[in-house]
Amino acid sequence: MTKQVLCATLVLLVLLSFPLNLTIAQASTIDPTVSVNTGDVNLAFGVKAKIVYEASVSVSKPASAQPGEVKKWDIQIGGGTLSVSVYVPSPISKWYTASKSVPIGSYVDIPVTTGISARVKVISSTQLSVSGPASLDMSSLSWESEGTKSTSVNIPSDAHAGQTVTVGMNFKFPIYVGVVIDLLLFKKEIASTNIGAFSATPTLSESMSIGAPPLEVPLNIIMVAVVALLIIAVVGYAVYRHRRISQSSHIVSTSTHY
Repeated sequence: MTKQVLCATLVLLVLLSFPLNLTIAQASTIDPTVSVNTGDVNLAFGVKAKIVYEASVSVSKPASAQPGEVKKWDIQIGGGTLSVSVYVPSPISKWYTASKSVPIGSYVDIPVTTGISARVKVISSTQLSVSGPASLDMSSLSWESEGTKSTSVNIPSDAHAGQTVTVGMNFKFPIYVGVVIDLLLFKKEIASTNIGAFSATPTLSESMSIGAPPLEVPLNIIMVAVVALLIIAVVGYAVYRHRRISQSSHIVSTSTHY
């Protein structure tokens, strides 16, 4: 019994000698959408265009960080539906509208109506800001095509558990538009031009906690409990065997006596 208890105790001491502050930081992903509305934009020759565009943003980030850590945030953007309206001046004096899926960074020709088509390209960028005990390795990201861009969030060693780091993302969409109009009474071709960089709404912000993450694995407590149960089981079994042996010896002794 003594050897078994001693062995279990040694196992406990060895386990407790290891650093057991291990945690699991659950990565979280959010998928909001942002949109722009250019309003009426004058192109040339009295022709106007108006664009409404929506894109999806995917942010993959850790749920938490410890003081002194550097955490990578991945930001992905994908294009959605673009609605373009084209105004043809006198003698037509009419708006024409059409919608089509437009990926980030690709020129897409959109037939608006018979004799009218628009050629559109949208690219994207975002200004990054941070609040709380952290710094960023870059202040902006840009997309010439769809894909994922990354930024690193640096947590100083003097940050405290319970604090929160928030990263703000202000997206903008530079938009290029060209229009070809070939109607009976009106024929114009307007080469693709940058009509401006339009701020998207809403401005996105996502947070990460410092200190204990949402899911923490207290391995030290688990190991202590397991080893304690092992010791209790060994001791209990030893006591049980001791009582059985004592009872057997007593019976044998009694039988011999008689």
